[in-house]
Amino acid sequence: MNNKNYFEWTPDLNVGIEAIDEQHKVLVSIFNRLTLAVSKDEGDRVIRSIIDSLMGYTKAHFSLEEKLLAEASYDGLSEHIAQHDEFIARLNDLATKFFVEDIPAYSELIELLRTWLIDHIRISDKKYSEVLRQANFSTVAWERKAQSEFYKLSDTTVLRIPDAW
Repeated sequence: MNNKNYFEWTPDLNVGIEAIDEQHKVLVSIFNRLTLAVSKDEGDRVIRSIIDSLMGYTKAHFSLEEKLLAEASYDGLSEHIAQHDEFIARLNDLATKFFVEDIPAYSELIELLRTWLIDHIRISDKKYSEVLRQANFSTVAWERKAQSEFYKLSDTTVLRIPDAW
């Protein structure tokens, strides 16, 4: 694999809520960085740092997304939270294999992330964004507040991604 991104962001992944779309793009970027680190065998320290950043950023993103859906009284909130919880549990299991058991579950992790990004954004996230749009829920004021809150949530985790991007 060369320096080309493993996963390209395409316009069909946009949910139409700028703050959420930007966070999704960062998640794709972290995923691509992880894939590159694995393919170039950059070593456990680098890969551990990227996985740690991915986990922290993902949790902060999920928290913010869930707050948006709660504020919008989204009927599918509990199902959406359950999807997030399931993903975090699977990510934690794979991280435990890597961090604790020294089992390099790279291909399993990369496949989980790739399918999650595609399926969750294109199906679940697009579903809530369409429902919010149809209900005329304004995300403009929410986005201003969310950006500030998100940076507080993610402040200590996002900055640990290695410089080798």
